[in-house]
Amino acid sequence: MSKSRGHKKSGVQKHPFSHAREVALQALYQVEVVDKPMGEALQFGWLNEVMQEDRRLYCVALIEEVMRRFTDLNERISKFASKDIRSISSINRSILRIGFVELDRGETEAGIIIDDLLNLTRKYDGEESVPFINGILGAQIKDGKSQAEE
Repeated sequence: MSKSRGHKKSGVQKHPFSHAREVALQALYQVEVVDKPMGEALQFGWLNEVMQEDRRLYCVALIEEVMRRFTDLNERISKFASKDIRSISSINRSILRIGFVELDRGETEAGIIIDDLLNLTRKYDGEESVPFINGILGAQIKDGKSQAEE
C-alpha cells in the first residue's frame, strides 16, 4: 500500500484528508461530551462545508474505528501520558485517539498526521497543549518502531 502524500496549498503542506480529520474530531467530541448518539453524529447534519464522498467515507471509517477501539486507545494514551485519561481534556483525548488509529494504520506518513493533529490542537485547545500532544504521538511512533524491531 502506498503512502499518501499531501499537497501544497498557499505554501502550507495540506493533506487531502485534513478536513476529514477535523470533522472526525468534531463528531467524536459530540459523541463524548454532548452525548449525541453515534448514528446522529455520523449524519454530519451540523457540517457547514460539504465533504467529497471519499473524504466522508474516510471520516466515517476513522470515527467507527476510534469507537470500536475506544478502551484500548484510552489505555495506550494513559500509558504514554503517564496519567489517568480523565485528566486529559476531552478534545485532546479525541485528537490522540485519531492519531493512534491513523498511526497504527500506516497509510499516511506520520509527519502529515502529526502536523494535521497539532494544527487541530492549536485550533481547538490552544498552543499550550501542542507539546503534550506532540510528545504522546512521538512516543507512540517510537514504541511502534521498537516493537517492529523485536
